[in-house]
Amino acid sequence: MGKMTIIFIGMVFIFYGIVFFKNPSIAIKGLKFGGGGFIKTIPLILAAFALGGLLQMLVPPAFFSKWLGPQKGLKGIFMGCLLGGVTPGPIYLAFPVASGLLKGGASIGTVIAYILAWDMWPIRRMPLEVALIGWKFVLIKFTLALPFSLLAGFLANLIFSRIVF
Repeated sequence: MGKMTIIFIGMVFIFYGIVFFKNPSIAIKGLKFGGGGFIKTIPLILAAFALGGLLQMLVPPAFFSKWLGPQKGLKGIFMGCLLGGVTPGPIYLAFPVASGLLKGGASIGTVIAYILAWDMWPIRRMPLEVALIGWKFVLIKFTLALPFSLLAGFLANLIFSRIVF
């Protein structure tokens, strides 16, 4: 267990302790609600990490290096954006996949672009956004998000490419 995990768990205990001291019923309701979400989410988290591990085992690192490595430059970053935009599912899936890409030899910029694109312009969420907010908003958001994802990936390669993960 890492330091950040221990710190986060400690903060949760402290926060729940304060809430429990002030109003025990709210703290108990919060624990029940959080526990229910945990029970529903745990199978998804397990599946996502299993998929991320399987991705690392099935796809040889040379593939990631060849198509998404530092030598691919903007093409690799663009591929990271496309992968991020079409990756289905929740963040529980995106981060294990990103970890697999990074460990497999993809550049830091490609992985940054992947995560940003996954969050900023996911195709899976587009119908809902169009239905609730409209085409104009979605087109403006996409028009801004794609270049930002590419720029962030490019800058990550430029500034942080020497860091080994």
